[in-house]
Amino acid sequence: MKYILDVDASKVIEAVRSTGVTITPAMMHYAHVICSGLKSTGMWQNSVAIYGFVGGTSAAHKFNWKDLRDVDAAYRLTFQSGISHNSLGIIGDGTVNGFCDTYINAFSHLGFNSNHVSVYSSTSNLTSGNMNEWGARDTTNTSNSFTLGIAVQNLILYDSPRRVAAVNTNSRGMFIGSRTSSTLNNVFKDGNLLASNTAVNNFQLPSEFNLTLLKANNVGATSPSTRRIPFTSIGSGLTNQICISSSQIISQAQNILNRA
Repeated sequence: MKYILDVDASKVIEAVRSTGVTITPAMMHYAHVICSGLKSTGMWQNSVAIYGFVGGTSAAHKFNWKDLRDVDAAYRLTFQSGISHNSLGIIGDGTVNGFCDTYINAFSHLGFNSNHVSVYSSTSNLTSGNMNEWGARDTTNTSNSFTLGIAVQNLILYDSPRRVAAVNTNSRGMFIGSRTSSTLNNVFKDGNLLASNTAVNNFQLPSEFNLTLLKANNVGATSPSTRRIPFTSIGSGLTNQICISSSQIISQAQNILNRA
């Protein structure tokens, strides 16, 4: 099937090509489906950063698809020594250095009552510890927290900063935490709404540390994740329909690169 490559997908492919990666038709198709598909659902417009992890190398994986500049202000990723890269995405080793700095400050760059974070995980392991895929927490007030742990002791935990939790016994799939008002905080898995918290959001987003990926900054030694991540995003709050439609697109897109 022939189509005109989405303009942002084309920019992503050229950025990845500039790092020395050989581009395949499957990579181009994957980028097109992610970019065009998420524009159609509204997730693209509501994200400050999208990391699609195509190319298989740290140089190719660092790019924020919403802003492809190689600078901190564009929220490009800086990978520590505990992160591995291949065609299936990125994976942490569960150590103190197993994380990515996003240069995103939750307090400054996200909405207090409008925020989301999504993670597609292709790893099915569970943990009894405090493993987190995203986040940060303040030292002065630990209630000021923004984190996502997709399978912590059989639970999805999303702090934004008010917590919502849902039972989950498998860390493989597409996970979204989304706050759309001071009293509505939801978690989804594979497009299904699992739980909501309607308590008033009377804490603050963390301001002392950047948000980190594959661990929650300043949460502790048990925080780093060992899961493989082929896709993740962060930004404004998403409606239920955006969460449902975007989950389908992102999950289907992973099949293009054989990493579902």
